[in-house]
Amino acid sequence: MWQLCQAEQFLEAYKLMQREDMFDKLSLWGANTVLLDLCHLLLSGNWIYTPQQKAFISSYIARTSNVLGRKQEALRYYEQALRIRKELGDQKNEGTALNNLGDVYGDLGQWQEALGYYEQALRIHRDVGNRGEEGTTLWNIGAACFDLGRMNVALACFLQAKRIFEQVQSPKVEGVARWIADLRKHVGEKQFEALRAQVEHEGAEEIVEQALREMVSDRDQG
Repeated sequence: MWQLCQAEQFLEAYKLMQREDMFDKLSLWGANTVLLDLCHLLLSGNWIYTPQQKAFISSYIARTSNVLGRKQEALRYYEQALRIRKELGDQKNEGTALNNLGDVYGDLGQWQEALGYYEQALRIHRDVGNRGEEGTTLWNIGAACFDLGRMNVALACFLQAKRIFEQVQSPKVEGVARWIADLRKHVGEKQFEALRAQVEHEGAEEIVEQALREMVSDRDQG
């Protein structure tokens, strides 16, 4: 693949990487620097790539940069991928890009920004019926609210996510169940039962929707 890039046969290199699933394999093997170099070569190469290909490569640059701790580079390339997805009307991948941006801002501790992106991602996942990603985004919102001390909202998110993961038979159900257990341990049994009663009484979805409206409004005003 490197030799193909050096020979300026970029399309052939791209096709080879896709055919051999090397975008994911290099990441799995921990060869993130190699993957990042190859992606930069592909994106800067003298070949005519489609908008879909540019968005795909940009997303991998962003993901790999994030793993390597290059947060600003990750944000820049996720935003580039997002712009292309919007232009293409590719709502499914637009929602994924928004969720990824939320993750990076969350890593930076910028929770208001993160929640703004998560809120947009959640709307899109629901619009297109992507239940698995809807559950993942709810889980992410719950984690943000946990760190912000909004335990009732966090629990409402985790319970919604758990129900969705059970419905779609996702292995992520075990992960979100551990977050619920951690929340129980963090607040204590008595407070946890009070929070669960509140969520059951007011409705998990309504609690989350109201909290998102408030937090996104606070961000916009700030």
